[in-house]
Amino acid sequence: MLGSPPQVTARFSVRTERDHFVVEPDRVERDGTGIDGLYGRVSLAVSAGGTVFLEDDLTALTANFCFQAPAQLSADQPFAAYINRYPGDVFMEAAGTGIRISGNAVFGPDGRPGAELTAPGDPLITALLDCGRRALTFLHTTFDDDPTAAEALQALEGVSEECLATIEAARRGPH
Repeated sequence: MLGSPPQVTARFSVRTERDHFVVEPDRVERDGTGIDGLYGRVSLAVSAGGTVFLEDDLTALTANFCFQAPAQLSADQPFAAYINRYPGDVFMEAAGTGIRISGNAVFGPDGRPGAELTAPGDPLITALLDCGRRALTFLHTTFDDDPTAAEALQALEGVSEECLATIEAARRGPH
């Protein structure tokens, strides 16, 4: 009897105090830094074992890892990005039937950089996209009344729509 395929979970968190993150809050009190100053984390876990996380500004994490990475990976292209807050690189690339996540800005559960994780491809892409949608909803809830955030929110909406279109096209296959 075959076991069920590994499940992938992607969750965003927001730092509310030094070394304290709240997982997927509905809203947080703004500290005056604006949308680009909101520090976040995206955690990835595979039920078959393994957890990693990335940290940066939440808008950058949402755009890069929740929207652009799934779009590129679904189009069979590797993804690479530079993390600003913790200077370093993150790579996502095909590894057999999965996707390998690595780089010196990928943290393991112990908080050490340079961690790696291999996750099944389609579940990872879906989990990241869903996480991005939840993060975007959170950002709207938190910043919709802030006129300085309007451009960033609109840009994230555009990246989200492009990502979804790319993923849907890849799943339909060539015509």
